[in-house]
Amino acid sequence: MERRAHIREADGRIEAPERVRESGRVEDAGLGYAATLDAQRLALARIAEDLRAVLSGGRLDAPFFFDSAEACIATYAEALGHVRERFWTTTRLHSGFWTVRDPRIIEANVRMTRRVRTYGGTVRRLFLLDRPPERVAQAYRDQRILLDQPGNREELERFDEAFETLKQNLRALAADGCELRVTHDADGRYRTLPEEMAWESGDSELAIYDRFRVDAFGGGRTGRITNVRSFSRAMRDFGEHLAAAEAFFIDLWATADAMPSYLARLDRAVAASKNRIAYRSNWLARYEYALDPEDEALKSAEARSLADALRTRGRWGRVGRCLDVGTCTGRYLLFLRDAVRPGGRIVGLDDNLQCVQFARANVEREASDDARIRILHGDFGAPRLSLEDAPFHLITCMMSTLSHFGRDRDDTLDDALQATLRRMRQMLRPEGVLVFSLWSGEACRRRRFLSIYRPEDGRRLAAWTPDAGETERRLSAAGFEKVERLRPDPRLDLWICERDGR
Repeated sequence: MERRAHIREADGRIEAPERVRESGRVEDAGLGYAATLDAQRLALARIAEDLRAVLSGGRLDAPFFFDSAEACIATYAEALGHVRERFWTTTRLHSGFWTVRDPRIIEANVRMTRRVRTYGGTVRRLFLLDRPPERVAQAYRDQRILLDQPGNREELERFDEAFETLKQNLRALAADGCELRVTHDADGRYRTLPEEMAWESGDSELAIYDRFRVDAFGGGRTGRITNVRSFSRAMRDFGEHLAAAEAFFIDLWATADAMPSYLARLDRAVAASKNRIAYRSNWLARYEYALDPEDEALKSAEARSLADALRTRGRWGRVGRCLDVGTCTGRYLLFLRDAVRPGGRIVGLDDNLQCVQFARANVEREASDDARIRILHGDFGAPRLSLEDAPFHLITCMMSTLSHFGRDRDDTLDDALQATLRRMRQMLRPEGVLVFSLWSGEACRRRRFLSIYRPEDGRRLAAWTPDAGETERRLSAAGFEKVERLRPDPRLDLWICERDGR
């Protein structure tokens, strides 16, 4: 049975109330504290009795259990003070340990790390993610986008402050010699841990102090440690618990990613949320249902030009698998149904969660019985992207969505936009077709974009959209051999690119 201690939280000290120490009984003048305080006194007394028995050569059958956040931090910091050779620990990326600058935690870790280095030992901190790394980075981006709305300024500032604090704390640990890695336990290796650790996926955290103690913390899901089960060499079967914890940690560590590269990925995701085209409020509904006549005519002209290009090439009705990058409201998923043969696949991809939700609702309303359509939430420009339906016979990227991928105006063509074109070619089947549109030179010069864009968005689009000559150079460098440019509207160029048969 666990020895449970419900500890008074005061200055990080674990102590019984003064009246308990003096008399052993509490009188509260009918205020309703006496029974509770007596229970705490008894719990502490039992733990003290167990520890005295250990000093006399006895052994315990169960771990100690603390369910006070203050006690968890105190016993953690105290144990760090005894470490000489090794400290291995798992933690959660959003744990309050790292997103809030708690001097006790930071200082205890710094002192421990420096001490272990003098003994030639190792300090390893493994950050456990509750989903694959690329999805966590996407979640950071989405969360910041959702916060970047009028009325959320304080929450957005808190998010940015927590993210900066996380980076500062991790870099400080690394500078002091702590090895940092990050991973996702996709195979559920936590199941190899003993049941007594009460490990909960997505919540629990582990700490291994030299070879004298192993702690299993709870509360990682909330970002604030709430309890700890503490296994030590005072227990009869501690060797088994220690061996299981070590094996679990070693297995995960061997396949984990280095933290610096992952922090860089998070930085890119957060930066992308700051530099995105944000549009005006209610833009999805306006884009789908309430554009002014000139913009609506532009949308229709783009769609007709796409259909004509596919018919001219004998592709309409014969496309096997189609990918629409930046699917937005899902209108091209619906428009291309007649272009894709029965049994084919129509995949929409967007990195904006609001777009994905809107598109899914749109498809459910208009084509709920069409099993060919799938809508995915993901970033086509992410370093790692896996689409199970690839390669595709047709890839579309419409209404100048390609301009959003990031262009550097230099001669190297080594930027996010070029990486996107190369990925599009890689995801095409031999003899596949890429169709995309870009704002024309006239549209960029006169800033004549869709009315859903804000003025600052228009300035970005004008800078991020390559002209026709640069686009041709980019397509050639990406490996496209047959390229044609159409002009469905004075504001828009439509590019049809065929991959060779290799």
